[in-house]
Order: sequence, then C-alpha cells, then structure tokens
Amino acid sequence: MIHNAQAFSVALLGKERADLTWSDLRSVSPVHAIYMQNMGDQSSLSFPISAGQELDALISCHSHQPHLLPLERLCAIREVVVQFNRLLRNVMTASRLKLVDELTFHSQQVLKAMRQHQDAQTQWQTLSQWLLDEFEADAAVLCYSNQHLYAGQTVEASLIDQLDDWFSHKSEELVFYKIELEI
Repeated sequence: MIHNAQAFSVALLGKERADLTWSDLRSVSPVHAIYMQNMGDQSSLSFPISAGQELDALISCHSHQPHLLPLERLCAIREVVVQFNRLLRNVMTASRLKLVDELTFHSQQVLKAMRQHQDAQTQWQTLSQWLLDEFEADAAVLCYSNQHLYAGQTVEASLIDQLDDWFSHKSEELVFYKIELEI
C-alpha cells in the first residue's frame, strides 16, 4: 500500500542491508512515484493473485487523493485475497488432475486396442492415429532404438534429432510420459 506517493521517504538505519521483500512499510521507488504522478494517482493498494509460485494477476486499486486504509480493513481484504488464491489453486489442481485422468483413460484404451495386434506396424498405426486425433497434430514420430516411425505429415530426420536432443538435454519441464508397451 502506498498511502501518499508524494510523502518524503525516511531513511532506514541499520548496520546491514535489510531485505524488505515482505515488508509493508517501505518507501516508493522513484520510478514508481513518477509512474503514479503521470497517472495522476497519489495512493495505491495492490494484492497478488497467484495459484503457484508465479504472479498470475494483480488486484491494483488507485486513488487521486492520499488515502490510508485502517489496518482492520487491510487485514480483511488480505484474508479474502488469500482465500481466493487458495480456491484458485484448488481449481487449477482439479483441472490438471482431470486432464491427467482423461489422458490416462484414453491412453489405456489405445494400449488395449494396440495389444490386440501382434505386429509393431499395426500397433504404430493405432497409436499414431490416436496421437494425431487426440492432440490435433499434423505429425507423429516414434523414436526408439535409433529407428523412426512416422505418421501424418513428413518431418525431416534432422529436425527430429534436434528436438530429441533439446527435450532430452535442455528442457527443464517434463515433456513426456513413459508407458511400458507389451509387444
């Protein structure tokens, strides 16, 4: 909360540099004070909306006059925002679980259909068609034992090698799910 962007800053005294990350009592950055002045604002109040570790949205309130909210009101607003963030996390978690459950169900159905075929080529046709349909993909490539099986549009082998190298060595996110196939 910035109750008066034009108020003079008061120096913080201490022996070491203080970490004010979680502090509510700190001065306005000179750049932010200019930003507020350009908007004609003298006070502002912000609350983060976050379902995880990153900021998803921001509730930002501005006033053309200096304004100081009572501590009780700030605490009440904070509790509403904390509850909203908790509910947002629950909704997003439920959504992810639903997606994983649906994908698992569909992949199990495909695996069941694949087990009905003995030869790898027919199994690949079943799997690749499902991949193309499920993900609305233009191409599917299965890489195993230095072999590539293709479906859909043609993809250059050099591009597949580059993608495989990037996903295997440079990506920090989980980009595949390994399933054991009984062939």
